[in-house]
Amino acid sequence: MQENFKLDDERKKVLRQALETVIANPEEPIIATTIRRGWQSSAKPVLVRGIDGNEYVVKGKQAGRQIINDRVVAKLGQAMQSPVGEPYLIEISQDLLDINPEFSYLATGIAHGTKFIPNCSDDRELFLHVDKSKNLPRFAALAVLYGWMYASDHQFIYAKHSPRLVYSVDHGNFFVGSPEWTIERLGRKVRPAEPDRLIVSTYKLNTVDSFAVQVCSLKESISEQIIVQAVGSVPDEWGITIDERIALVEYLIQRQHDLLVNFGILC
Repeated sequence: MQENFKLDDERKKVLRQALETVIANPEEPIIATTIRRGWQSSAKPVLVRGIDGNEYVVKGKQAGRQIINDRVVAKLGQAMQSPVGEPYLIEISQDLLDINPEFSYLATGIAHGTKFIPNCSDDRELFLHVDKSKNLPRFAALAVLYGWMYASDHQFIYAKHSPRLVYSVDHGNFFVGSPEWTIERLGRKVRPAEPDRLIVSTYKLNTVDSFAVQVCSLKESISEQIIVQAVGSVPDEWGITIDERIALVEYLIQRQHDLLVNFGILC
């Protein structure tokens, strides 16, 4: 049985102060200097070259609150060593759009970006290459991440060459309510926090053998401060309030706790 707990007012006050400290020290965005190309999915991401010389797949603010979810999931997935895209903040200027009018749908300002992973499938795909042994621990890690977050979208990219490694790079439709989540929706009881059922059944993962390392990583690598850092790193201009941040932190702490309890593992 899940142990349902709520943060008391004193703990929420501490969380608010911790979030405000993170918000007051924002990450410096990387300036986009060139737009390479775009994709015609709902969020209309683009491939850009940054001033640092690296390439990034970027979703602008026109994608709405998807980019909040994308950033938080990527930050926490990276912290627990899941195969997710490496997240960055990318600055899109009006000058850049003026010389690339075909991308005028992009919103100026700070966008969500992940470092481009070369030599991978160009479009997001479903479950492929599940017979590759090196993908077993990667899918196990994603099952824990997806189950913790409450994923509503299962799409991946794969390396083009053997061993065809899987990566997860699109997390806009995560959390209860997906990008339309609210404080009230996050507080609702949904299916238990457990390794993602669709990944488990598709990949025929054995719970104890496959998830021991990943669940221990969730416990040992993801502290409350790591969660606060991830949620606090979302730029204010993306339209998230401090009360929504607190609710999202509480949601993530609660589901992390429930997953560990439901899994019944001592790390």
